[in-house]
Amino acid sequence: MPPRILIAGAGIAGLALAQGLLNHPTKKFKVIVFEKDAGPQGKSDLFLTINARWQGHHIQVYNYGAQALLRLLPPHLIARLSEVFPPHIENECPSALVIDESGKQVVVFGGKQAKDVHELAQIDEKKTAWIMGYRPDLRNLLLDGVDVRWSKQIIGYEESENGVRVCFADGTEEVGDVLIGADGVNSIVRSQKFPNSYKQHLGVTVIPTDVLVSASLAKRYHAFAKHAEAAVFLGPDGHTLLVTTRLHSITQDSATFYRMTLQYGFPSAETNYTVDSPADVVRDITNFLMKRKRGELTDVLLELWKLARTKDVKVGGMAYVPPVRRALYEVAGIPEESKPSRVTLLGDSICGMSPFRGQAANIAFQDAVSLCRALDNYEIEGFIRCIGNYETEIRPHDLKAQIASRYRALEMTLFGLRKWPVPILKPLSPFIIAATVIYVGVWKLETAAQSHPPYDTDPRNPKAYFNSKLKKHHGEH
Repeated sequence: MPPRILIAGAGIAGLALAQGLLNHPTKKFKVIVFEKDAGPQGKSDLFLTINARWQGHHIQVYNYGAQALLRLLPPHLIARLSEVFPPHIENECPSALVIDESGKQVVVFGGKQAKDVHELAQIDEKKTAWIMGYRPDLRNLLLDGVDVRWSKQIIGYEESENGVRVCFADGTEEVGDVLIGADGVNSIVRSQKFPNSYKQHLGVTVIPTDVLVSASLAKRYHAFAKHAEAAVFLGPDGHTLLVTTRLHSITQDSATFYRMTLQYGFPSAETNYTVDSPADVVRDITNFLMKRKRGELTDVLLELWKLARTKDVKVGGMAYVPPVRRALYEVAGIPEESKPSRVTLLGDSICGMSPFRGQAANIAFQDAVSLCRALDNYEIEGFIRCIGNYETEIRPHDLKAQIASRYRALEMTLFGLRKWPVPILKPLSPFIIAATVIYVGVWKLETAAQSHPPYDTDPRNPKAYFNSKLKKHHGEH
């Protein structure tokens, strides 16, 4: 009888792992995925509805993520990846821009051109390259052939010498050889395995939503975004608007419409947001945008934001979910070394991070490959030792990615707080910022990777850093 591998969470991390185990080249596994949602479309509450955990937005896959994804999927799903990641077309630019209030480019993060996800996977990992795709389509693809048990909320587990027993909120239990917690930043599995772990607030609030944009409005937008797949528009007091999009029309009728993901962000120590009326959220962000310098760029961003839905709708087979305020967190308190067991973690449950670098899914795919490879030796080494090998392998690069995403969140927000004391330096600001970001960013990564400071004792704690910068900024005005 093949080993029973139990996975908590049917997000893209858990499903990618399930695909990798089901298609393992040398071993057979019985894989069962447990998901608290009632079905693939999630819950049907008023505001926290379909695709509530960010599953309705764009997803950025890098070359190293594409390489891992191709190792996990069977041939028939690899053949369908173009449905999720449409090939690049003429004029599309795989880059990310930072644009100030006047519409000028402050920084350009460029990537090597790749026609599609297959060509992307051939690019050396040391080079930067990515492609933007549709997260809900990827999740639907990963569900293919996977045994998912819906409405199964894990409340805990019990380990024994011979296996692990998982307990659910409905009173049922399931026994397996291994349990992998891929149940997100609020992981129940992690809270039991590492009781001292916690969610660290990054000091940033974001409001993500998807909009359907006409060809005429998209043309006005790209006059500033230059057909880039991602653009960050800086606003006053550290406010930003991140826009991701592709140049592929998603409608089948005669009219051309494009899907854009808008993510408004601002520094805030607030964490306990209530579920506001979506109309109120749209109004509040509209008021924030009105504080920008008036001009064509601000007019375009206002028109984009006013397209945000206040009710759930589906257009062109895609779900558009009302915007809600979300405090950004990352996972902290995971010990660098721990006694291995039959229980381990994957994805946001162990390496929850800021979305500002778009790395989380890519790291999860890489870690899924590592876990599949580690379990290849379970008959010789046993499950516990295999899991220990997996955890030892992934920890360094997971931590490095988490730190990088943390400081990208800081950099993007602090761009909006800059004040140039010497007027003559202002024309050189793009070069100064770029040089500073590169120098300081590399220094921070190297020193953090060497010392591994606990997040809450890190002197560069984002909440304190944001608050001090905001206080100073407002004091200067």
